[in-house]
Amino acid sequence: MAKKRENGQGSIFYRKDRQRWIYVYNVHGKQCSVSAKTQRELLRKKDEIDKKILNSEYIFNDDTSLLELLNYNLKIKSDLNLISDNSYGRIKETIKILEPISSKPIQKLTESDVLKFYKGLTIKYSDSTISKVVIQLKNAFNLAIKKNILYKSIVDTLKKPKSVKTKKIVEGLTINEQRKLQEVIHNSRYYLIYLIALNTGMRCGEILALNKKDIDFKNNLINIDKTITIDLNNKATIGSTTKTKNGIRKVPIISEKLKKELKEYLDNCNYDLLFSKEGEPIRVTVINSDLKRLNTKYNISHNIHTHQLRHTFATRCIESGMPAVVLAKLLGHSDVSITLNTYTSVFDEFQNKSLENMNIYLNRLFKTDSNIDSNQR
Repeated sequence: MAKKRENGQGSIFYRKDRQRWIYVYNVHGKQCSVSAKTQRELLRKKDEIDKKILNSEYIFNDDTSLLELLNYNLKIKSDLNLISDNSYGRIKETIKILEPISSKPIQKLTESDVLKFYKGLTIKYSDSTISKVVIQLKNAFNLAIKKNILYKSIVDTLKKPKSVKTKKIVEGLTINEQRKLQEVIHNSRYYLIYLIALNTGMRCGEILALNKKDIDFKNNLINIDKTITIDLNNKATIGSTTKTKNGIRKVPIISEKLKKELKEYLDNCNYDLLFSKEGEPIRVTVINSDLKRLNTKYNISHNIHTHQLRHTFATRCIESGMPAVVLAKLLGHSDVSITLNTYTSVFDEFQNKSLENMNIYLNRLFKTDSNIDSNQR
């Protein structure tokens, strides 16, 4: 039986069909290779590889896959604190989308492969998600050029694909559905989480990251400056900041019922973290599963999820006549245009009602004026 080569042990040979010198070596049981036009250039590359193996650095070679480059980029950014914990989790999700092509060595990826992948993106994902995927792909190709795996990027000349996915209409619960939910949420151990979401519009991850000092009863405010994220070990953890910079905000406790429930809950809470499993953070998926369980049991709405509670709060605010700029601040949107675009249908409906009210007002006003004129005549 042939003995396995140790790290760095390898062989050099010349391939006439490719007209290149090849160095084949072993790293952690995996056979790798690198090539060069001249033997001198290859020996220089071999020396660099041997030094990196000796120093236990990451090794790039002709077989380096797109996934390895994507993960390396992410690791470097994380190690240098160039991204937040929240961003790390979101980039990991973006990398997952690249799975159809990421296992292939980047040298073997063709323009046709990428175009076929792009076509699939347009059907399944929004323009926002597609942009994030393209950024990660370009970063990986640029890294491959820096590491002498490629001499040019095939993605730089390709146009960013445009989504053809039907835009999902954002819908909050109807008033009747909200009433029904509020009647049954006390049957859940996460009752207070749902009550907070319905009365503040906070994201579920923001609620799960709350600790005792974030509740200010004196000023009737909830401080939001962090969210739940997933760490390197795939565990729920408290992120260092919110989803976006504008997510850092204070929201008012306007409901007396919520204020009363919060006070009672805090008096009996044994941990600094308001919502936890024996002091450890809870995943958002756990709350989503519980809400779906309630929906199955009590038939609240056709499709319910925790983020819909945020939409429900926003919908009630718009129905009450709250200006978009005020709502944007409460929701932690970076720009009022995000609020207007997200809740277009609700604002349109409210606008129509406002116009009807204005029409009634004008009719009353000018009807009165008309009566005055006729009396004067």
